[in-house]
Amino acid sequence: MNKQKWWLILLIALTALIIGAGLLTKYVANKADDAAVSALSSEGISGVSYAGLNGFQELGSDGLDIVLEGPANLETAAVSAVKSRNEIDDVKYVVTNATASIPVNEISANISSSGEVTLTGKVKGSSAKNSIIASAEAEYGANNIIDQLEIDSAVADNAGQLVIDGESISAAEQTAWVAKAAEVATIGNLELVDNTTVKQTADSLNDLFELNPIEFDVNLATIRSSSIPTLVQAAATINANPESGDFLVVGHTDSDGSAVSNFALSEARANAVVNYLIQNEDVDADRLEAEGRGETELLVTPETSPQDKQDNRRIEWILK
Repeated sequence: MNKQKWWLILLIALTALIIGAGLLTKYVANKADDAAVSALSSEGISGVSYAGLNGFQELGSDGLDIVLEGPANLETAAVSAVKSRNEIDDVKYVVTNATASIPVNEISANISSSGEVTLTGKVKGSSAKNSIIASAEAEYGANNIIDQLEIDSAVADNAGQLVIDGESISAAEQTAWVAKAAEVATIGNLELVDNTTVKQTADSLNDLFELNPIEFDVNLATIRSSSIPTLVQAAATINANPESGDFLVVGHTDSDGSAVSNFALSEARANAVVNYLIQNEDVDADRLEAEGRGETELLVTPETSPQDKQDNRRIEWILK
């Protein structure tokens, strides 16, 4: 056999070896990829990916050495999950700057002035969700809970926060909200974050009177019985906030009639509200003062409809 044939045989053998190595590399790479993806998926870990083999020559004797990459906070969970596979011998983890897509138990509870509590966020599973809902219903009342929680198997166990938001009408109400939320957070193994605030009493009263305007008999200062519940609620708000100061109760009218008569009517109606609160609801007389402003401060002008006129006939609260 001449020298040329030897070189040809050697070249063919070398080519076959290279092709075989390439095929083997692709095979073991696919095997590692499948094993890593399966392990991460079974543990609900997203945000971490298989990045390749840790060098073909570094294949482990009893498995594969592979590389994962992802955010730092997922390293421990991801490495543990992947190394549990029989196909994997060792794992190298490369930290990226990517944001972790795995959520934690971050639950928000928004408390409305009507007492409704809207729960949003993600929880680990149905058992965690059910326990949080049950505890919230026990604290706030079953009819007051609006459940918008999502179940996500990827959330971390026993981690996260319960963030409560809302604007209470008094410091006492705020304290009660926080105490109830603390019970829910304890059951859910969550850190309580209190973002609640106490609304200015004058703002609360104006919101109340805007939602339920005080109604009087036509051209009179006689309060209609349908408005008594609003005055009762106003008194409760005032008495629950003794530190909030004193108030000017201002009457306004629409533009019908003369400016003089409207001024007198607005003052009489403001006095009617003040007198009712003092005489029937035990509001301290020193905290209230009545004033009439007639048609001088119209909210809607020109008045082109009955609704416009009704909006202008109002009682306003101002902190003195």
